[in-house]
Amino acid sequence: MASVYGYGSGALAKKASGLMNSTQPMMTKYNILVLVGLTMSLTMPALAQERATYFFNGNQLYELCRSDRGEAQAYILGFNDATALRDEVNNTATFCPPLTVKSGQFVDAVCQELERNPADRHWQAAFIVLSAIQKAWPCPQ
Repeated sequence: MASVYGYGSGALAKKASGLMNSTQPMMTKYNILVLVGLTMSLTMPALAQERATYFFNGNQLYELCRSDRGEAQAYILGFNDATALRDEVNNTATFCPPLTVKSGQFVDAVCQELERNPADRHWQAAFIVLSAIQKAWPCPQ
């Protein structure tokens, strides 16, 4: 499953080793914890399938897409912001939406992905959000 999302088992760990170098400002403990948590969630999809170690799955997010779009938007944009922070720190790009993209377009992309793929809704919501956004706005090779 890791290859679907573009992450090998050690790719993010290698990138994380360079987080604190002399050319970057010191990060707060909070930012480091957020990055470690995000890194772990993105590098351990097999563990997520074996036991539910995450807080939110695709079924729950799908229900929010259908009943409370504001809550779905909060989750999806929070994921986007955390990923953007990690990408900025690591000088990488996980997905490449245009500067003109609106927040509702992120929500539409994810909710449509959940609608089209009911068999994948048991997965961790973060994996589904990542996959949907990467499909909608892939980075040029």
